[in-house]
Amino acid sequence: MINLERFRYRKITPKIIREMKKLSKNHTQTQIAEKFNVSQAAVSYWLNEEYRKKAIIRAKKFFNEMTDEERKDYHHQVNLRRRVHQTTYFMERYHKDPEFRRKVIDINIRCHKEKSK
Repeated sequence: MINLERFRYRKITPKIIREMKKLSKNHTQTQIAEKFNVSQAAVSYWLNEEYRKKAIIRAKKFFNEMTDEERKDYHHQVNLRRRVHQTTYFMERYHKDPEFRRKVIDINIRCHKEKSK
């Protein structure tokens, strides 16, 4: 079993990447990583094209060297982490954003009406 706990998991949006690029003019990558609560490697990945290309090559090599069983386990763990992230994001947004909450409630009401027809 591959231990994914050592990897940080955070979705870095295009907006965050743009902010990182602006900050990179006056701040170190370590400072940027601390500000967005991501690893310094994640900042390097998004701000440095050459680093990103090398990281992709390393990831492909890592994946290709896995056995079928390790690959299956890896996909399973990644999918679990993705679901947790999506659920957490959805719940945080639902509780913090009244407009989003209203839309979710409206969709649920419409779906319930359609099912009862």
